[in-house]
Amino acid sequence: MTPPPPSRAPRVLTAFAILALALLGAAALRLHLAWKIHVPTLDSAIPPQMALDILGGRHHLFFAGQSYLGALESYLMALTFLVLPVTRVTMTLVPIACALAWVLATYAFFRRDYGPLPALAAALVPAFPGWQALWYTTAPYGGYPETYLLGLLLLLLARPFIAPAPPFTPTRRHALALALLTGLSLWVNLQILPYLAAAALAGLLALRQHPTPFRPWLAYLAIPAAAILAFLPQFLAEPSHVQPPLFDGLTLGAIAKSIRALWRHDLRHLLLWTYPPAALHHLVALALVALVAAAAILAYRRRRSARRATPATLLVLATLAAFALTYFPHPMSGFIPRYLIAPTTLLLSWALAECAASARRPLRLAAYALALLLVAYNTYGAIRTARLRAPPARQTLDEFTRVIQAARAAGHDAVLHAGSETEGYDAARLTLLAHPAPLFASAYSDRFLDHQLAWEFGQAPAWLARARHLPYIAGSYAALSLPLPPVTDAPPYVLIPTPSVPRHIEHSILPDTIAHWPAPPRQHPLFDRTPQT
Repeated sequence: MTPPPPSRAPRVLTAFAILALALLGAAALRLHLAWKIHVPTLDSAIPPQMALDILGGRHHLFFAGQSYLGALESYLMALTFLVLPVTRVTMTLVPIACALAWVLATYAFFRRDYGPLPALAAALVPAFPGWQALWYTTAPYGGYPETYLLGLLLLLLARPFIAPAPPFTPTRRHALALALLTGLSLWVNLQILPYLAAAALAGLLALRQHPTPFRPWLAYLAIPAAAILAFLPQFLAEPSHVQPPLFDGLTLGAIAKSIRALWRHDLRHLLLWTYPPAALHHLVALALVALVAAAAILAYRRRRSARRATPATLLVLATLAAFALTYFPHPMSGFIPRYLIAPTTLLLSWALAECAASARRPLRLAAYALALLLVAYNTYGAIRTARLRAPPARQTLDEFTRVIQAARAAGHDAVLHAGSETEGYDAARLTLLAHPAPLFASAYSDRFLDHQLAWEFGQAPAWLARARHLPYIAGSYAALSLPLPPVTDAPPYVLIPTPSVPRHIEHSILPDTIAHWPAPPRQHPLFDRTPQT
């Protein structure tokens, strides 16, 4: 009598238990970073401020001041602020939750082809990544973890197109899900394009293999329609800024420059840490290169023996190829490592899954050992970095707290940062930390017009400047024959009450036209001198 095959239930339960522990660890690590060192920057202060605007009845479509990067993160954050107070930690809960969902999506994607334990090894990569990926899935920068999650969901929905069994059958439900996900993804972040390209190639391959009957395929025309609808508002807002992805003309020189930057700068900052000893980082780098090489060899041999690569392999390769075509010709490709988070994480996850599913036991054990090594390596690096960056983060928070308390004590309802454009970035940070009052605005370009208007029409406005700039401000007052008002110290800043200038001697030089303003320029809120607007 033939004994029954061993049940896979214990293996699946083990994988689920370890996955749950990994999710808890990933959440704890990110919350630790948020608590120890998260101080809002200009970019990470804007999404929570938009969330507060949403709760106040204003509806943002894109990242404030831009015509791209959809406001999904801010809408999700608004739901959080309905039940939790606005703090520098609670504003990280949405990106952290999306990061955990990204981990789950990675597990689900690779489990279909490699099984639960190899998929678990793959999921450990986004759960415990290097510094760049860890930070951009902790702080709210406008939609990075949401993009990674949506990308994996697109690949999950595209997998049935090329799965060997069961044969693909087009359905309206599948088409609708892909269309909705396509529209949402393009609205959130155009970095989703490589994932969309891979899904589109898989769909075209399925159409080529199963061309008839064609009628069920008509539902999939909703996908390009959704893409057009998602992209149209971005195009209409700034048609002059829409450029093709091949910014450098796809010249060999541009590509070579980008590849050199990738090797010398980007990968090192993306995957490796700098704590001693240096030999450890060299070993990790060699291990990662060996991992990818071994996975490539296994995938090639699998294709030769089975005459077909796994659907996961095909989709990963298509995504990486589409990314390379749009990334390497870009002139900024060598200076922004965060744009490499999605493809490198996907590549390493696939490599671990491929090696962990190998028929050779030593290679499987080596893959699992490397996955655990990466967890320990990146966790230690993150905790060490948090410890080193905590003192300057606390110092910045203390400085901002002194400014906010001084402004409140002096009764100022709106403050204009009179420093440089870069120093003016602190206005958005101060506004968020001071919620609900006072408001802080930048003397230069401010992403929230109402903050500048609040200072313009404020009852008790003030200037904010670095203390070292006070002699220049005093000189400006002297040049206008005005006495310098009493100065409030809030080291390293000073607060200066804004002098009251009678409205009848104020003059504005009206422009002939104002972009995107069809009415006469005098009716624009900047020029109508009406406090209500």
